[in-house]
Amino acid sequence: MVLTVFLIQSTFLNPQASSNNEFELIEELNYKISEDEAIKIAASFKEDMIKSKTTLWSDDTQFIKILSLYNVNNDLISAYCIELSNGYILISAYKDVQNMILEWSDESEPLYYNFDIKDHDIIYYAGSIYYYKKINDHMIETLEHDIIEKEEAENVLSQIRNECYLCGQSSGSSSDISNASTHANNNYNGPFTVTTSVNYWNSYASFKTTSDFANLDGGYSNHC
Repeated sequence: MVLTVFLIQSTFLNPQASSNNEFELIEELNYKISEDEAIKIAASFKEDMIKSKTTLWSDDTQFIKILSLYNVNNDLISAYCIELSNGYILISAYKDVQNMILEWSDESEPLYYNFDIKDHDIIYYAGSIYYYKKINDHMIETLEHDIIEKEEAENVLSQIRNECYLCGQSSGSSSDISNASTHANNNYNGPFTVTTSVNYWNSYASFKTTSDFANLDGGYSNHC
């Protein structure tokens, strides 16, 4: 088990700056998944691929190790790379992306093996082909082995993040949900179809998004 500790530096000269940094950090962590969640996503993806019979993976394909990759802008985890006995699956650490599977291969090794990696080296992931190795707090190495300043790094992953991809995020106005399939297709990435539906309370129940709960009579919180 790896324990990661995030330190927040405060200052007596500018308390507001410290407060803003704390808020940004909390907001960032709210959009994250854990290492265990990443492993479950990778396992489900591998199983689905095996069932599709379009992959070199099989029931004998094993997970070998998991490597945390970091955001070049703030040194927080940006992705998890699960290495398999053949190939790898790269999972976004952020929930607010269109597809949690950022990269995968059933035969090739991750691109960060282009670096000379030693124990405790930090690898940054900023999007497909945008891998960097940390040299120090200000300098990084590119896949082409150029040494550049961190500020020069491309961060494509940050650019493709959007709250509209969050599960339960509705792009429409709050209203009763009369048809779950129609609502899902209108508000989320689909398409969705109903294969089996059983609802014994359909004739006298109404349905709302969780964001509507606080507006109900009396108000509700932490309900689903």
